[in-house]
Amino acid sequence: EEQFERTCDLVRRCKLDSVNTAAYSPRPGTPAAVWDDQVADLIKQDRLQRLNAVVAEVAEEASQRWLGTEQWLLFEGVDAKDACIAWGRTDGNRKTWVRCASEAEAEGLVGKFGRVTITEARAFSLSGDLLEVVSEPDRL
Repeated sequence: EEQFERTCDLVRRCKLDSVNTAAYSPRPGTPAAVWDDQVADLIKQDRLQRLNAVVAEVAEEASQRWLGTEQWLLFEGVDAKDACIAWGRTDGNRKTWVRCASEAEAEGLVGKFGRVTITEARAFSLSGDLLEVVSEPDRL
């Protein structure tokens, strides 16, 4: 438990807002695979949930720095649940959602660059208002 708590503290101190996490599982053929004191599955799942909560907390705080800023996106797709929302990624790889006036407008953004003002920040994504669209990246 102490090692796990140190991991959570490290995430907080280093302000890691993107972490790939998984429950520990021993790999066959490694010394750890034959240790007698394996961590119980319920404890593994509990720790994974707690670590993911710490990461989400840090990410939520880090995302606030984007509020009110203008960012360039490369639009990659349209939301599966609402075809009037296009999404893209900032140059920092932050997924960003933009509501459009129509499904056709959202679909027309895919593959283009757009400048947006960030209006909402969540732990792992942003939302913004579209300011301009360009087809050629040399205009950025």
